[in-house]
Amino acid sequence: MARLLLLVLLLGFASLAEASVVISEVLADPPTGLAGDANQDGERHTYQDEFIELYNAGSTSVDISGWRLGDSSKSSDSFFQFPANTVMEPDSYVVLFGGGNPTGFTVPVYTDDGKIGSNGLTGKGEDIHLIDDTGDTVAVISHTSWPSKQSLVRHPPDGDELVPHKTVSTIKALFSPGHTHIIPKPNYPLFISEVLADPPTGEAGDANRDGRRDTYEDEFIELYNAGSEPISLADWRLGDSTAPKNSFQFPVNAVIEPDSYVVLFGGGNPSGFTVSVYTDDGKIGNGLTGKGEKILLIDNNGHEIAVVEH
Repeated sequence: MARLLLLVLLLGFASLAEASVVISEVLADPPTGLAGDANQDGERHTYQDEFIELYNAGSTSVDISGWRLGDSSKSSDSFFQFPANTVMEPDSYVVLFGGGNPTGFTVPVYTDDGKIGSNGLTGKGEDIHLIDDTGDTVAVISHTSWPSKQSLVRHPPDGDELVPHKTVSTIKALFSPGHTHIIPKPNYPLFISEVLADPPTGEAGDANRDGRRDTYEDEFIELYNAGSEPISLADWRLGDSTAPKNSFQFPVNAVIEPDSYVVLFGGGNPSGFTVSVYTDDGKIGNGLTGKGEKILLIDNNGHEIAVVEH
């Protein structure tokens, strides 16, 4: 009798754990251009950048090995199946993209066979199902139409309401796979400490010390970390007020040490520097202008961390 009671209790806990996993975000209509590169693989693709995000709203881990996720356009036997040892920790996310080569994510990310469903997610709306390894339906989202050029999110992540992403984003982001959908702006002790938009003529203007003066390559923006801890700049962007996609994006290993500097030049081959130095593609944005403009440092969640306007 005691063994039977224990089994019933364990089954009850399992069902509660499963019920805590919800479909928290769906992107069925990636924006055009690089703004739609949701999987961060360097290109926007109609189907590969579509995604479905799951969230574990419970207080215990949930093993979703063998669970299936897909839309109503094909049978559940053809849904994406999560591999063995896929475990969702409490208050964490898992993301399924249509395909591509997702990079830079801190949560587990999976890819389907190039499309989610047989024909990709459709902007006209459909049913999306999460089915456990016994065939039971754990979660369903039914929607008549998805928002244009942005995702649909559950707000709050464990609530019932589904809203367009820009409605709940403090920075009006179009989607946020693997991130909390309301992302508070962090307070970093980072400053744009120097800007050269008009290099002097002749050798005096060779700011990057590569042996020649260039109107754009010798322009630079300098950052200063006034804090006592190093700060990762991975995937942060720095540039002028042209489109963010034209801003320089720091590599994944970029770090600014405490009481130290980082310098971005427009281009060239900088030499002789004792601080971290990076180069843009020949110009910072579309080239800094002596007439003045905004210079922006934007973190990997889209927050403006530092702004200089002149």
